Amino acid sequence: MKNKPLFYKIYFSVIAVFLVLLMVGLFVLNSVLSVYEAAQPTGLMDIIVTEYLQKGDLKGAVDTYNIPISAYENKDDINDAFKSIIGKKKLTVSSSGKKLEGYNEAYNIKADDESILTFYLKKAKRGGKYGIKGYSVGMAEIASDICNKYTIYVPSDIKLVINGVEVKKEDRIDNKLPKILTDKIGENSVVTLQTVTVENIISDKFEVKAYSADGNEVEISEKNGVYTVAQGIDEAEFNSLKTHALNASQGYAKFMQEDASLGSISHFFDTSTEFYKYVRKTELWVWTHTGYRFEDVTFGEAHKYNDNLYSCRVTFTHILTWGNNVYKDYFDKYVYIEKTANGLKVIDMQTPNSK
Repeated sequence: MKNKPLFYKIYFSVIAVFLVLLMVGLFVLNSVLSVYEAAQPTGLMDIIVTEYLQKGDLKGAVDTYNIPISAYENKDDINDAFKSIIGKKKLTVSSSGKKLEGYNEAYNIKADDESILTFYLKKAKRGGKYGIKGYSVGMAEIASDICNKYTIYVPSDIKLVINGVEVKKEDRIDNKLPKILTDKIGENSVVTLQTVTVENIISDKFEVKAYSADGNEVEISEKNGVYTVAQGIDEAEFNSLKTHALNASQGYAKFMQEDASLGSISHFFDTSTEFYKYVRKTELWVWTHTGYRFEDVTFGEAHKYNDNLYSCRVTFTHILTWGNNVYKDYFDKYVYIEKTANGLKVIDMQTPNSK
């Protein structure tokens, strides 16, 4: 048998090498393109949608991309609530017009036309595989209208538990005391009133429990998403505080409309305080009337700082009448009371959220 000419051997060898290099090149190119595509912001967003959200695993996305869902919810409650929210809606990704300093890209995830999540992406400073710079989630936001927010007022010596998880110390913020209390308290320790604000609760499950130092469960009241934990003030003491606070508040309201003299209500107040001096000097604006009454009277948020200092909140509607004419004056104040040798005395009244 004749040997093939050297030309053909070289020819077919070159073709074989070319085909091998071509296959390797195509493989590398495909790999580069895959890495490039995955490194693009849309690639990252597609991973978030397909690997987590479409599977109803919001908790997985929360843990991976630091989505700010409350720590007082468990995995099942988070995922069940998310599945209920999206239902059969189509999840889509779109570029967001909202840009934040320090971030390169922003994207919204929508369920049909409703925006549910926003991600702010940062581009890597150094290249990764093949030198391609990818993106990472720098910050995430969840739409406020699909989450719930709650406020809890709780004494500092009460243990607070939300959905079976004890509230962290850093989540309990001491309410700022008015100067008149800090002056009286000095360096002494007191039972402060604290506020716990719980945001980004995605499920409707919200169970609050409170326990005293001896382990007994403490009563909690709720109104419009605001929870108030009772302090466990003695019943007789509580009733005395309530009676005094209501009488002083209504007496103050009557004085402001010239239905009572300052002298007739002065026994409710510590007359040496700046508050009383202010009331005494107040220029009254009186709506002409022939009768009055108090409606929707409430007393709540009673708190005992120490054996002698208290606060509470009093609200009511002061209705003034003149024939068929009616004028309504709304009263809403925190009332601060001190126990003295001469009984309970109001030392200050402050409107909520006033400075």
